[in-house]
Amino acid sequence: IWADLLERHVHKGRVDYDGFQQDKAVLDSYLDLLDRIDPDQLSQNQKLAFYINLYNASTINLILTRYPRINAIKEIGSFFSNPWSKRVVRLKGRKVSLDHVEHDILRELFKDPRIHFAINCASKGCPPLLNRPYEAENLEQTLETRTSLFINNPKQVFIKNNTLFASRIFRWFSPDFNDNPPGYIRRY
Repeated sequence: IWADLLERHVHKGRVDYDGFQQDKAVLDSYLDLLDRIDPDQLSQNQKLAFYINLYNASTINLILTRYPRINAIKEIGSFFSNPWSKRVVRLKGRKVSLDHVEHDILRELFKDPRIHFAINCASKGCPPLLNRPYEAENLEQTLETRTSLFINNPKQVFIKNNTLFASRIFRWFSPDFNDNPPGYIRRY
């Protein structure tokens, strides 16, 4: 289900929200399916792919709650909360936030900084959404490729006058990059 939706509605990292809106019932059925899965029964790679796909699909679903009357995901938040803290993700029969999936599950359980280049926060500064699901069988290669593509995108990382300019992701999540974002960037 998710593969079909991504193939039809994500082109060169850009999301066709009109298309997703037309297929809202299909997206809902996919999220219903994920809600019935117990990720604890999955292998480590299956579990990581599951949570990445859950995060990305739930982010699109959150946007659709206000689409087309929305210009940016931050419009969904309020003075006291941001859109990522809203309990909109269905997981094992309960609702959790995107923040919970990102920080308490993905970052805490997997401790893999490459997840920052796999999840999409529906903002132009975020890594582009992949037009296919993350799958356990090729997860390692996909994460490596997505990380390399992001780091080697001159809009995200560049040097000017001997100064390294990089996406805010590296500052926000510096501990995930061993508090050495330049060293991490250099690897790619």
